Formats: sequence, structure tokens, C-alpha cells
Amino acid sequence: MMQLVEILDLLAARQSALSPQLQRAARAVLDQPEEVAITSMRGFAQKFGITPGSMLRLARELGFDNYEQFRHGFQEAVRSGPDTFATRAEWLQQVGSQGDGGPVLAEMAKAQLANIESAFRQIDPQAIGDAAASIISARRSYIMGLGALNGLSGYFHFVGRLALENLTLVQSTGSVMDELLRIGDGDVLLTLSVQPYAEETLKAVAFAKRQGARCVIVTDSRAAPVAQFADHLLLAPTASPQFFPSMTSALALLESLLALIVSKGDREVVEAIARIDALRNAEGIYWKPTRKR
Repeated sequence: MMQLVEILDLLAARQSALSPQLQRAARAVLDQPEEVAITSMRGFAQKFGITPGSMLRLARELGFDNYEQFRHGFQEAVRSGPDTFATRAEWLQQVGSQGDGGPVLAEMAKAQLANIESAFRQIDPQAIGDAAASIISARRSYIMGLGALNGLSGYFHFVGRLALENLTLVQSTGSVMDELLRIGDGDVLLTLSVQPYAEETLKAVAFAKRQGARCVIVTDSRAAPVAQFADHLLLAPTASPQFFPSMTSALALLESLLALIVSKGDREVVEAIARIDALRNAEGIYWKPTRKR
């Protein structure tokens, strides 16, 4: 029996060859795999505006005899997860009943918790470990997040450079292509990209691949246009009850990637962090409370 990650990888690989109706069904499955596990075929189809027949054809397109056989891998993934749903539901109900801001706060909390849980359930420890190793060993690792994602890429660069000297932040103030002109074989491009996808990001990643660089892609779906260029793909769901996507799971994955970079690094990484920390203390960069006499 195929594991969930195998089903999703197969679906992502075949998506572009599917009919428009099946592509729409595939995107729904890739974006909300947990819904497949907890919702009937008819219920899932209705929720995402597709037909039950499309879901059945999609299952058969992937080699399954019927929809229940296709759904089994999704259900097993949910069963193997932590049994905290009842406790979480009770807490969310309490939050939602408190004050004028309660309902909005509860919806935001529900979305962000679900995004983080989905990200860590889908993640392949080997994949994120390999991504960290690629960034460490690269001649130069470029970090890119355009528009609203610039803050996340800046955070990763700020923390990561404490451990590594090979990090370069791609700024979005000018031409991104100009900043990637020297990228090539032996380099890595870490890219953040979520819907609505920036055309400039897609062009930059395609250029980096043509130049021989390896790509670590943090995105919200296997169906994202940048996913096709990924040597290492990290999925960060961004579902939100508001007009803006939630970046919580993307930040969680970046922090996990930073932790792996430090844990996989050699003694020089630890010494570099200690050296910078000592320098900051010596130069009075950190605030310290004044001792009372």
C-alpha cells in the first residue's frame, strides 16, 4: 500500500498531464490532503466545487481500483498523528466565545494550528535534512523571498549568517536577476513562494536552475509553479480565514531548517556562533538591566 507522501508525489508529478477537470481535483487534494481523510468523496467534491466523478477518475488515473483504496493512505496518515483533536476543539470553542474579537481569533488560531500540523505531518525528515546539508556545503547560498515574503527571507538570512558565512540575501529593491547573475554550479537558491505566485520568482528560479544551481523551495503546494524546479521541496500550507495567507507554517519550517543547519554543522559553526555572541556582549549590543546599589 502506498504511503501518503508517495501518493502526493505521484499526483504532483502527473498533474500537468491531466485534463483541466482532473487538474482542479488534483490541486484540491494537494492543498488539503487531510480533508480527503476526514471527508467523504461526495463531501470533498462539494467543498472544492468539483464533481464526485472527477475524484473517482483521479484515483483511477493514479492506479487505484477505487476511491476508497486511494483514500486509505490519507486516513492512515491521520490515524498515526497525535490524538489532540478533542482537546483542541474544546479550547477553540472557549476562545471563540470570549469578547468581540473571540470568533476572529478562534478562526485564525484554527487555521494556523492546522497549517503547522499539516506542514510537519507531510514533511520528510530526509528531505529537510538534505536541504540543510545542501545549504551548508554550497559555495554560496542565496536566500530569496519577494514582496511580503521578503521579511521571512531576511529573518532566515539574519539568523543563518550567525552560523554560516556563505549566505547571501537577495534584495527585492532592484532587479532580482541582477543579483543572481553570478549564481551557478555549486550554489544553492532557497526560495519562498506562495499563492498568488510572483512571476519574477518563477523566472529567477528557472534562471538559477539553468545556471546549474540547486534549489530549495518552500511553497504552499506541490502544484505551485516553482515546485517543478525543486531539488528539495518543503511544503508550508497558508490557509487563512482572512484575505491574506498565513505565514506561520513557513516560518516554522524555516526555523526547523536553521536548527538542522546548526546540528549538521561542524565545530566551526558552533565556534562562529559563540564568537559573534561574545562580540555582541563585549560591544554592548544586548541590553542588560542596571544593577541597583
